[in-house]
Amino acid sequence: MARKILIGLFVLSSLLAGCAAEPPTAAVTTQPGPQAAHPQAVTVAPPQPPQVFLDTTYVPASGMTITATTASAFQNALNTAAPGDEVVLMAGTTYTGNFTLPNKSGSGWIIVRTSAIGQLPASGTRVSPADAGLMPKIITPNSEPALLAANGAHHFRFVGIEFGMQAGVPINYGIVGFGSDETSLAQLPHHLILDRVYVHANPNDELRRAVRLNTGWAAVIDSYLSEAHQVGFDTQAIGAWSGTGPLKIVNNTLEAAGENVLFGGAEVNIPNAILSDIEFRCNLVRKPVAWRTRTPPWSVKNLFELKQAQRILIEHNIFEYNWAHAQNGFGILFTPRVETSSLWLVVNDVMFRNNLLRHSGSAFNISGRDDFDPRFPNQPAQTNRIEITNNLLYDIDGAAWGGGGIFLQLIGGVRDIKVTHNTVRQANTGNILSMDVLPKDENLIFRDNITPHNLYGVYGSGAGIGANGLNAFVNNYEFTNNVIPWAPPDANPGLYPAGNFFPVSLSAVGFVNLAVDDYRLAANSPYKGAASDGADIGANIDQINAACATTALPVKVFLPLIRR
Repeated sequence: MARKILIGLFVLSSLLAGCAAEPPTAAVTTQPGPQAAHPQAVTVAPPQPPQVFLDTTYVPASGMTITATTASAFQNALNTAAPGDEVVLMAGTTYTGNFTLPNKSGSGWIIVRTSAIGQLPASGTRVSPADAGLMPKIITPNSEPALLAANGAHHFRFVGIEFGMQAGVPINYGIVGFGSDETSLAQLPHHLILDRVYVHANPNDELRRAVRLNTGWAAVIDSYLSEAHQVGFDTQAIGAWSGTGPLKIVNNTLEAAGENVLFGGAEVNIPNAILSDIEFRCNLVRKPVAWRTRTPPWSVKNLFELKQAQRILIEHNIFEYNWAHAQNGFGILFTPRVETSSLWLVVNDVMFRNNLLRHSGSAFNISGRDDFDPRFPNQPAQTNRIEITNNLLYDIDGAAWGGGGIFLQLIGGVRDIKVTHNTVRQANTGNILSMDVLPKDENLIFRDNITPHNLYGVYGSGAGIGANGLNAFVNNYEFTNNVIPWAPPDANPGLYPAGNFFPVSLSAVGFVNLAVDDYRLAANSPYKGAASDGADIGANIDQINAACATTALPVKVFLPLIRR
């Protein structure tokens, strides 16, 4: 992990130092020159979608009801309940201990729920700490999980439960532990649902991970996971590294200091297992800004990271508040990480669409391979099939949040990447696209985006701006129909492939109201209806706004966008 940080910092510092120390290979002039030749249009293989989408419809239990009023009665109920039964825990009652889900035969669900389920927000509505009074509390008295799934445990659904740590416990390594380091598929827990639960540490205690999902079939829905933080260590609201999926993570608030969500990053003991078929939708993923001034500071890295995964849909989420600290300020990372005996791990088939990312030092960091670690000469194939489409990004600002203010960084050979219909507002120093480390990326489409040029725009380390950088670091690219505000006297569209637009300022793009972060195109914008597909250039903000209307987001965060 430390090696990853150092390499990331080296790459970023190399880019920034290179910009300061060496001029672009093509001189920037005050007059537009002849535009660079444009390669033929390229074909980019689309990401494969998840093969399975989980049905988590709540169906009341049909069997016996077992009411547990004490900790010992609760564990006894878990042991004795049959498929189809429900275990009822009393709202407001604390159950202290380390409880285990046993492996039972049969495929009927066992529901563990609050006695106040009738007062709980309805299915499809996210809970918050304000609902804790309606929940029983399952509390760990030590560093072990409050709730652990035994090998092969399956078909348990928890509804309306609070999980936490006893006061005075200095560190917990995972409050809910579904799976660990199993060595066979048969040992993986599966068919587990956390539904409208509240999982958290105490504000000043250390929590490595709120929920561990080393599982087969599993879901976290309509829930609130928070206070995952530690000094000097990675922490997550949700973390998984050894499992197969499919996973459904929908309509949750997810707060953590390290990586709010992390897939991968540790040894996988099940041969050829990889986390697959992941639906990550309608979540609010953030770090409380108050953590930034805490002494000592929690170790902060990013908002979402894939070190291994395939077939993942990341859609209609809000990602916000991320600053440079233990990492260099990128909010979203797709960076494969192989381990000593897990050389099959890859990051493939990622669809990132209809999301909002704001208040971050930089946006996307994507690497093709695992830093070319000399320990692993037989590394897997490069990262494949990444699509970033119809997203709104603003306040991507290295000066305010730390880092380079970069929209997209590509390192070391990503294959088949498509970046279309994004509206991006990165601050004055931030690049559109930064490229470093060979081999070249393969097959890039960058089309119909709105993003300011700033000082260096599209920059290839040691190669220069625009087409020079692209030619040095990408085989087969299409860079066209983008709106790139670039103010005179430094603007030189001739550095770029033909077919792009270079208005003299951000305001000249024709947004409805930049002052309140309303990035829709006004009716008189020259770029309205001017995209290659006949739509507006940039993101469809109304589509992003309407996407999660039925999932009860906690505040109105899209149009009109609230500055906070």
